[in-house]
Amino acid sequence: MVKRRVNAGDNTARWAISPATTTLGVKQEFSQKAKGVVELDFIDFSQSQGNVAVRPRLRQAYLDYKPEKNYGIFIGQKWDIFGPVRPHTFNLVSKFFQAGDTGWQREQVGAWLDWEAFTFTIAAGTVGRNSTPDVVLGIEKNSAPTLAGQIKWAVSESTTVYLSALTVDMKVRQPLIDSNRDGTFLQWDVQNINSTTETFPLAYRLGGDGTTRLKSGGYAFGFVSKPMDRLEIKSEAIYASNLGNLNALGASQALSRTYAQSFQQSKYGYITSNDVLLNQILSSQQPLFYSITEMGGWLTFNYKFSETWQGGLQIGTTRIVNQDDLQGADEANLFTSQPSGTTWLNRQIVGSVRENGETGFRLSYHPEKKLTFFLQSDYKRTFYKNQERYQGIGAHIESFNISDNTLTLRSPVYSYLKSQGVVTAISVRSGAIYKF
Repeated sequence: MVKRRVNAGDNTARWAISPATTTLGVKQEFSQKAKGVVELDFIDFSQSQGNVAVRPRLRQAYLDYKPEKNYGIFIGQKWDIFGPVRPHTFNLVSKFFQAGDTGWQREQVGAWLDWEAFTFTIAAGTVGRNSTPDVVLGIEKNSAPTLAGQIKWAVSESTTVYLSALTVDMKVRQPLIDSNRDGTFLQWDVQNINSTTETFPLAYRLGGDGTTRLKSGGYAFGFVSKPMDRLEIKSEAIYASNLGNLNALGASQALSRTYAQSFQQSKYGYITSNDVLLNQILSSQQPLFYSITEMGGWLTFNYKFSETWQGGLQIGTTRIVNQDDLQGADEANLFTSQPSGTTWLNRQIVGSVRENGETGFRLSYHPEKKLTFFLQSDYKRTFYKNQERYQGIGAHIESFNISDNTLTLRSPVYSYLKSQGVVTAISVRSGAIYKF
């Protein structure tokens, strides 16, 4: 994903050497029936580089027990059984992040069964967990885990097909425990039913006190094939909702806005009125929740030129299906001369990602069996959403009062002063891998 250029110097090329994407793994087989795996990397987003301070990050830590040859169980943090195919890439940490490849690690417990050419796997996992004492609504308030299933089909000796699914009813609102009711009673004060200060806030009286849930998860279809000895092809396609809330690498993430915000950011946001009832509706603070859906996929090729040289191509993309529900960037925050420090993941500033893709090539040299030197280049392109309020004719209108037909015009900001909604970048990475 490419950063939207809202800060001075965002166009400046950068160069660095970093051990951050180094991974270390240990596999210990206790017997022919049990094994344990621990894998670490050194990504630390709070530090500038590894020689300042670095701490390992846990990628995998799980136990696999196989009482018989055709079935077994696993427990711990390991690669998700949803979206299980991993692409050919030397970007070992983020892979095709928000570009069609959604599989990531998950804390889970599950079981698998081999039956002829099929392997069936099911697992229950964690939606997400906050590291502070404060619980997070929509992540930690779920009373049910994620449920996932996978079917692996060995079509032939050269081709394997994967079909997987993930689902959870994600809780995003529960007024009884919402922070908005701090300082009020947990239940209705039946002795003082007309009070607005000692019972639920008025907004929740109007909106009801029921729990709001969003159906989240999706489907993935992938395959690994070797049509010839020297060529291997991998691919996967996904259709899913709110993956960004489910500890996956998807671009879709549930959003919440009030009714007033949704109207003000729409293409009719310049409309005003003198009608009291209509103004109450247009300024309503009733929360609205949007389930965001994406579809995408990736495709990679790897060709073995000789015993020591390999190369290949990779392409991946994802696109939000219901882009009208995304959060658009605020017109006032799109000037390219802003000082550094702007939070580039803040949707109010840069807008939601509506489409993202990358394509590239890689070349690797294997002088020894466990030693690899590589070069990989990727071209990345990201599309961000702007608010409809300031698009088209709305860019020239400050307000239009439908009660007295009063029109107030505005001077639109010249486009060359604003950050563009489409940004591109080219990355080149090289390094060495040694397998212990």
